[in-house]
Amino acid sequence: MPIRDAFRTSVLSRNWRYHCANIPKLEFDDELWQGSDEYKLLLDIYSVLLLHRCPVLEFSLCISELESCCEIDQIILHLSRNTALDKFTLCMGLGNNHKLPSSFFSFQNLTHLELQKCVIHPLASFYGFGRLTSLCFYDVIITKSTLLRFLSCCPKIKNFTLIEDELCFTESVCSDFVDLFQYLPLIEHLQMNLCPVKLFALGVIPQKFSSAIVHLNFLAPNIKKLKLKMCRYNPREVVSQIVDYSFIRLDRLILRELEIKNFTGMKPQMDFLKVILAKSPMLGRIRLTFDRKIDYQTGFRTVEKLRELQLASSQATWKMFIY
Repeated sequence: MPIRDAFRTSVLSRNWRYHCANIPKLEFDDELWQGSDEYKLLLDIYSVLLLHRCPVLEFSLCISELESCCEIDQIILHLSRNTALDKFTLCMGLGNNHKLPSSFFSFQNLTHLELQKCVIHPLASFYGFGRLTSLCFYDVIITKSTLLRFLSCCPKIKNFTLIEDELCFTESVCSDFVDLFQYLPLIEHLQMNLCPVKLFALGVIPQKFSSAIVHLNFLAPNIKKLKLKMCRYNPREVVSQIVDYSFIRLDRLILRELEIKNFTGMKPQMDFLKVILAKSPMLGRIRLTFDRKIDYQTGFRTVEKLRELQLASSQATWKMFIY
């Protein structure tokens, strides 16, 4: 039952009032918001937590018009005393990013964490979320070194989503997918947009690219689904050197699904596809969405080239979309 209906029912019945105070899953979203005063809504949420009797297993505060405020810290502080919390979601859509309080890093039993428009500065004493298996960051302000340190303290992550803009990475550190995968040994589902992908793709250096692909095989052998959002390359930045990728082996890679958005068909992207298709024997589903700026004729010619590529998997199927 939706939490709004549960609390409405609790007004009518004492028994339902008891059940409402024992709901293990609390979700506060736009449907509950409906133009309410932000301060009053957050106080109501805090009151719900104070009156709650049983442990909260899942908590979600995901409101598109929510802005950073101190009341959010009070909610997090109260939840930090709840050792049973398994899933935590905090998503805001307006204003400045919210700096997470020190109490947030006490959520030691989390298996799922989703954050949007937050700022992460872990304490020096932070030893990670040892049970975390699913991590989603959307426009989270974090330095590259802090991100790697955060991941190193969460060794069980299988699902990782990193959707950022360039303003979110606030530190100039030479990091690439090689560094990233070192801390994601169990990764199965990886989703990123342009900014993180640029950690290793923007330079378009063949030797570095080769190294990244090799480490994808040995550092993340469990990855099954890979989603990438590509950038449009400037032809003047493309390296013209011909590189032999035949030595690269991906026999340990069990990748089954590959999805690429904003595909342009430029050489670095084609090289990436060539290696993945030729060296991934278990690949099943390939989904390519062309960049909207690519005209139909250019897209059609690229499709013809793609169909000529060698596939290691006899079960691989294509889905390509040209706008």
